Amino acid sequence: MQATGGRKMQPDATLTTKQTRAATLEAGGTGTAEIAAAVGVHRATVFRWRKGAVYRGLVASIASDAQRVARRALEAQAHTAAERLVGLLDSDDERVKLRAALAILDRTGHGPGHRVDLTATATAVAVTTSTTSDPCEELARLLAGA
Repeated sequence: MQATGGRKMQPDATLTTKQTRAATLEAGGTGTAEIAAAVGVHRATVFRWRKGAVYRGLVASIASDAQRVARRALEAQAHTAAERLVGLLDSDDERVKLRAALAILDRTGHGPGHRVDLTATATAVAVTTSTTSDPCEELARLLAGA
């Protein structure tokens, strides 16, 4: 156990319920003052907890898990997003069409500053169409980062 100012602390390998709650809040982006208020400790206590390897490891683990869950949720919706973008190309509003086209170009590697060779693009579309029955599926794959 470590002693600080005459007080005994939990062994490094064990976190209290308050520390676990604080780590969860911190991993979610909550600030020091808000964490301290939520778990009923002084801000200095939160700063002291942050020095512990187990606490830091728990914060990193929770944040990593949350990112992984969020990434999976977004990837699961990539096909829907691709279908929506393709559908917006048929909009009556020219601004909507343009934004959809720009989004598609950007996500397929043809962002600002990149010239699009229309001959090569037409060939690529013909090849993709012949190998992929659903162009939205290919766009969904690109949107998902695959």
